[in-house]
Amino acid sequence: MNGFFQLVFLLPIFISALGQNALQMQVDDALKNDFFKYSNIGISVRDAKTSELLVNVNKDKLMVPGSTIKIITTVTALEVLGENFKFETQLSYSGHIAADGVLKGNIYIEGTGDPTLGTDRIKSSLGMEALIEKFVTEIRAKGIICIEGDIICINPKPKAIPIEDTWQWQDLGNYYATGSWPLNINENLYNIYYNRNFNVGQSAKISYIEPYIPKLQVESEVKVAAGESQDNAYIFGPALQYQKLVLGTIPQGKNLYKVKGAIPDPPQFLAYLLHQALGQDKISESRYLTMKAIPIESTLLYKHKSPTLSDIVKMTNTYSINLYADALVQALNPQKGIFENIKILKEKLHNSGADTMLMDIKDGSGLSARNLITADQMSTYICHVFKNHDVNLLEKMLPVVGEDGTIKNLLNNSPAKGKMWLKSGSMRRILCYSGIAKGKSGRLVALTIYLNGSIFIEHKINKKEVEKILETIYNHT
Repeated sequence: MNGFFQLVFLLPIFISALGQNALQMQVDDALKNDFFKYSNIGISVRDAKTSELLVNVNKDKLMVPGSTIKIITTVTALEVLGENFKFETQLSYSGHIAADGVLKGNIYIEGTGDPTLGTDRIKSSLGMEALIEKFVTEIRAKGIICIEGDIICINPKPKAIPIEDTWQWQDLGNYYATGSWPLNINENLYNIYYNRNFNVGQSAKISYIEPYIPKLQVESEVKVAAGESQDNAYIFGPALQYQKLVLGTIPQGKNLYKVKGAIPDPPQFLAYLLHQALGQDKISESRYLTMKAIPIESTLLYKHKSPTLSDIVKMTNTYSINLYADALVQALNPQKGIFENIKILKEKLHNSGADTMLMDIKDGSGLSARNLITADQMSTYICHVFKNHDVNLLEKMLPVVGEDGTIKNLLNNSPAKGKMWLKSGSMRRILCYSGIAKGKSGRLVALTIYLNGSIFIEHKINKKEVEKILETIYNHT
């Protein structure tokens, strides 16, 4: 081959190499400021089709991934359960119904961990009031006008606290740390409404709490902060504990301010809701409670089905709902329990070609600060998903930059808006993004950016710096 033809043959390779080096250099330049001097940053960008490594910044350094781990959880759930899978919740009764309409037995509610039970977040699901009304309608339709028994929700492990033991104490009691129960209701949350129209430094006052939860006692030491400040109120008190303490600050303002908490015992609360609704409908019963198992001889009244798994997965990633993610892990093998099922996530990562020897996964939601994974393990996994599933799967299950959910306000004024499908993850001094992006040239890449130990607490400052990296990746791919 003469020199001319050698040059023609090698020219595309040289151009490609220069392009890759240019992207790496541009990212390296973006990191040359004091913001990243003391922070840990891990970046991996790979060609989605070929898995070719395009950017490497500490790609093999173990980092806390935050909620980006939900990508692994939701894809695994789709693989194991199928996109048309639905959770089921059964309403049944024991004993017999007498001629006068008196049930000589109990009413039972038994679930399979449906995280959407009693929430209307997804169009095809019933909200809490509508669900309970449906239960009452089905009971009355059977001719039951009186119950000489109890309202019982089934909780196979009534004394077990369904949360990961590495979740931080500060998180327990808050809406994002409810845990996944055999019966969830209203996303296991309640709202504390505060009057905050006071001077900075004064105490905010609780106006009311809804829904009403029997035995719940809330002590508040929440103070009013400047109006432009962030919500910094935390509810202390783990699952099954009805005494809660609220500490921290909320921003000053004239309208009521909502702080969301985790219901102490969702199965018990669901039993209470049905008990209350039956009373209002003039159907009496003895009491409401939970128990371990349903009797062998029982009669089905109504079977409630959740939205499809594909809808639940989309909502899980779009709004980063921890309950949904951990419920999906539980559903992988209901007999084993959530902590055993975490091993399935790691197996899926290993099968994707990622080196899983040193990684550590503690939950399916990413709330645990002890989850450890590298940026490249995640990007390698995303490439695997892209190649082995519907090529549009990641675009369908992840929110769109600048348009949806937790990344609605990301890259709003950038040409990259609408061209990236990312899962975000954030904690104190931590900000992460992982997913797939279509570069300026149309090239599809898998990208992961893990920022840990930022010098700033403020999310908006960290977001601004990471946005520069995302835009650089878009402009040079």
